[in-house]
Amino acid sequence: GILRPIGNIEVIGDSGDAAPKLSSLVQGRPSDLALASVEFSVFRRALAINAPVEASGAGLIHLAPVVALCPRTIAEVERLTLQVLGGHGYKAVPLSLNAVSARTAILIVSVGFDRRLSQRIRAAHRAADDLLEAYLGAGLMPYRLGLEQARQLPQMDGPWPEVFCAIQRILDPSGCMAPSRYEPLWRKDPPELPDNPEEKEELCIR
Repeated sequence: GILRPIGNIEVIGDSGDAAPKLSSLVQGRPSDLALASVEFSVFRRALAINAPVEASGAGLIHLAPVVALCPRTIAEVERLTLQVLGGHGYKAVPLSLNAVSARTAILIVSVGFDRRLSQRIRAAHRAADDLLEAYLGAGLMPYRLGLEQARQLPQMDGPWPEVFCAIQRILDPSGCMAPSRYEPLWRKDPPELPDNPEEKEELCIR
């Protein structure tokens, strides 16, 4: 009754096809349960539980700003999100809120697109870039970054570049671990990313 105003609520119990997979996921074991929602985010229809996500042609770019766990703040960030993405033609965007402490939460924004169409890929990347800029302008920092988004954040200063480079030399001497995701934050000479959005998307898949 309390949750009814939010919308349609489904409670998954101990029975049903999804229950074992959900239980496994919550316990930290890998599951493909969430992949069924990828197609819904783009085409408004869900994949079958066991269908390969590649079959749908759907793609997602996630943004994850850290927000104060305060109703007014969350509502303001939601309005900002819908305003920016609405300017790119997005009328409905899946959002989820994950509390990480008593004071903060992560707003998960799923920017969907049809990855079979090059113009849709380019449009989704433009929308995601503009949304990240809007978050940064509002003082919101991302919980994590996409492979091509680190260059939009200010570079670290002080001792941090040296510290992170030293850690990287130990844990990743070949520099092969998602080099474009965070390295631009502390390295002045990060690996170059392709300018073509389709090539970026291929890099993300690899």
